[in-house]
Order: sequence, then C-alpha cells, then structure tokens
Amino acid sequence: MQDGCYVPTRHEVATQKPFWLTLILLGWWWESPAELVPTDEQVAEVIAILRSRPDAGSWTIQQLIAQAPPPGRSNS
Repeated sequence: MQDGCYVPTRHEVATQKPFWLTLILLGWWWESPAELVPTDEQVAEVIAILRSRPDAGSWTIQQLIAQAPPPGRSNS
C-alpha cells in the first residue's frame, strides 16, 4: 500500500489501534495525491470520531489530533 493512498473508513478510525491509525491518517493527511487530499469536512469528521473513542485521552490519539491539517488546507 503506497503511503497516502489509503483512506480509512469511519469504523477503522473508531476502532483500529492508535499506531495503525497514526500511520494511515498521517499518510492520508500529508502524503496523499491530489485526488485523495481530504476535505476540511473529512478531517473534521475524523477528529470528531477520534475524540469519541474510549482512548481519546491517550497521548497517541491526542498527538494524532494535534497533527491534523488545519482548516482551509484543502480545496473544499
């Protein structure tokens, strides 16, 4: 799987292990080809899901949220 070319499902964001999510989400957010760059709405939805996880207060999830692209970065 090429970095940035996998877009996780909502279920994966809600349930996968933090290490896996970090690799997948950072690749999608920052390394994806133009066709797959997430919209502001997609990033906001991922952050909302991450904040609703039982482990939302963990260091790994908090760091992942902090590394999300800022609004306005995409062409949405």
